[in-house]
Amino acid sequence: MKKYMRPILQRLPALLLMLLLCAVSVMYLYGWFDISMIVRGKDAETTAETSPPVSTSDTGAAATETGASTDTASDDTSDTSAPPDTAQPNDGEFTLSPLSDGYEVSYAEWTADGGWTLCELDGADELLPGYYSSHTTTEFDISYTNSGEGKQNDIVYTPYETDSPAVYTYMGLLIVETETDGVYNIVDVNGESIGSFDESVIVPAYCRDKYGDPLFETVGEHGIGTGDFYVINGETHAFEPADYIPEVDGRGVRFDYAPDYGAPSDSRTFVSRKSGDGYKFALADEGGKRLRDYKYTAAYQFSEERAAVFNDDGEMYYISRSGSTAIKSARSRKIPSQDRTVVDILLRPLTDGEESIGFYYYDHGLVRARVLSANYYRYHSKNETYAQSDENIIMTMEGERFYIPAGYEVKAYSNGMLLLRGKYGYGYMDFTGRWVVDPDLEEATPFSEGLAAIKKDGKCALIDENGSFVIPYGVYEHIEEPSTGIIAAYGNGKWTILAKASLTVLPEDENS
Repeated sequence: MKKYMRPILQRLPALLLMLLLCAVSVMYLYGWFDISMIVRGKDAETTAETSPPVSTSDTGAAATETGASTDTASDDTSDTSAPPDTAQPNDGEFTLSPLSDGYEVSYAEWTADGGWTLCELDGADELLPGYYSSHTTTEFDISYTNSGEGKQNDIVYTPYETDSPAVYTYMGLLIVETETDGVYNIVDVNGESIGSFDESVIVPAYCRDKYGDPLFETVGEHGIGTGDFYVINGETHAFEPADYIPEVDGRGVRFDYAPDYGAPSDSRTFVSRKSGDGYKFALADEGGKRLRDYKYTAAYQFSEERAAVFNDDGEMYYISRSGSTAIKSARSRKIPSQDRTVVDILLRPLTDGEESIGFYYYDHGLVRARVLSANYYRYHSKNETYAQSDENIIMTMEGERFYIPAGYEVKAYSNGMLLLRGKYGYGYMDFTGRWVVDPDLEEATPFSEGLAAIKKDGKCALIDENGSFVIPYGVYEHIEEPSTGIIAAYGNGKWTILAKASLTVLPEDENS
């Protein structure tokens, strides 16, 4: 017996050492630990990506793949190539006429062949000032930065001074500067003054109540909102407390949106009830009959058969109309170039303003999403979210990453159009990955109601989703994006109020 055991015992240490090395290699492969003298490769996405087809735009533009799939600007600026210089707004004639019979002001999405026209609304002319701006204001460019490995992103507010327009639109209303400093008139689409406000006391809240009415919020110290919301009474012209609960009635993102944004539009909706200091939500049919238990701490309405919800642990995920999970909150993803596996976790966007347009609601099969890629070992063994990266991406209906060229940052996603910012300026790419307008614009707004305002070489224009001019360059010095069917424009020393007019009238909530 000893004769046979002695060779085995002599080889046992080597065998154990080999098994130990294999175990250590597997643990390193899956990211359970790092070795300080070994530098892993740069992050490379290996989940299935929806790459743009090499297609041709109306002006002969071909979309070219230039980098990895991200929603944030690449750290490698050398990969930021020059704009393709192929997709530019098409020339077109600009005509403007009074609002005529058969046409109604509409906030539906503008289409090139949808019987649309721009009309001039002259009812408010006497209330409009004859200058563009009387003072400057401080605005903030919002970006995100990371303070080091293991950390989540931080918000960076970069202030800049800009002219404050004497007229701007807010959810189908005109906000008009008066001769009294800080006081503004509120004017409806018919040109009637329905109230006024002092911006040191109350300001537009950029949200609507459950009935679709625009809200205003009182401000406290340093101009910060107090959380007290008001609606203006059209008859008394006075502010009244709003029937509005942000946790229940909020749409997730606060900006100048139309009444149908984030509103129930499906045979499925959610009902809520008070639960402790917050609320719980349950899936319900269109009549409000509860179909599932109250299990969500937050829920946003369905769009394209997906709804974003949150559970008691604060985890975000998407459900289908049946209530089953369509996209999980956390999914493992292998990164071969780094020899590791991470866990991608869906999180709320860090901010809820215009910079977050495109989150929560699917549009043409895509949605913006914030993804925290966590260390696999720490997440599963210690329940820690040690961040390997924290980024905003574009996500498909299956939860996969949609291709974004390297060196470009997504500023907004709406109407199936990505507003991208790169080294040379702003541009637009559609939901198929085709460049519609090259990224060489000085300024650009997110698409709203099928239109977007742009600026290049100091000249402003308005374009549709084909990249064609609705208002060519040079007609106006300033153009605002559509606001529930109306557009404010300034040029030649006067303000002009335009209406998106269509023969097709929305049955409800129509601004007419």
